[in-house]
Amino acid sequence: MPTATRHHNNFPAFSLLVLSIIGVILILPIAMLKPITYMGASWRKPLIGSLLAIICIAGISAAIFPEGCTRTTHKSKSKTVESETETPAPQKFAIDFKGHHPNCGKFEIHTVHLMGKEYCAACTGLALGAFIVLAGTLFHFFIGCNIMEKFGLWAIFAGQIGVTLGLFQFKFRSFIRMAFNAIFVIACFLILAGTDSVAGNLLLDLYVLSLILYWLFTRILLSKWDHMQICSECGFSCT
Repeated sequence: MPTATRHHNNFPAFSLLVLSIIGVILILPIAMLKPITYMGASWRKPLIGSLLAIICIAGISAAIFPEGCTRTTHKSKSKTVESETETPAPQKFAIDFKGHHPNCGKFEIHTVHLMGKEYCAACTGLALGAFIVLAGTLFHFFIGCNIMEKFGLWAIFAGQIGVTLGLFQFKFRSFIRMAFNAIFVIACFLILAGTDSVAGNLLLDLYVLSLILYWLFTRILLSKWDHMQICSECGFSCT
């Protein structure tokens, strides 16, 4: 059967997106309730900051070395593919993989060109955002910068907008896609830091961290779903 006739179920991706949006909407009213602080506040911030830093470092590693994340799905960096269209003599040609993108011309909107080199727009944006968040984590959770105490609720609100834009980043192209991925990561930090300043609650901080991991998981699966949609419309098989 030609690849072009394949269809992918949109329901799982749509369900994850809906649940993520619900989590984004609810975080502001939950923070405004200011539940009673649990456990010691003296080590709350270093603990939350360390966990966030670990997530950022892991994200930067995955963004800079995407080949490691796709080794299980692509056995080799180059392979010969053939057309799956119904023709008497299928075309065959070699195709390379740049990270997790087949170099077939179908993923041009997923890349950016910087200093003569081609990079994944999403990974570049995520890495850039993660570096900025690492700096923010140092100032808020370890040095003790108190700027969020005055703007905590506004930071959460701005973060809600940024996370929503990041979840829909697959609708955009090139540098806009890169910018929205960077904004997505920074927005996650704004929500966490804002919630921490407003509520000062360890359990709520851990809840927001779990939401961030869920949003990242959703964003990754939405990107994979977008890739499958592109490949399903192609007459060649390279995966």
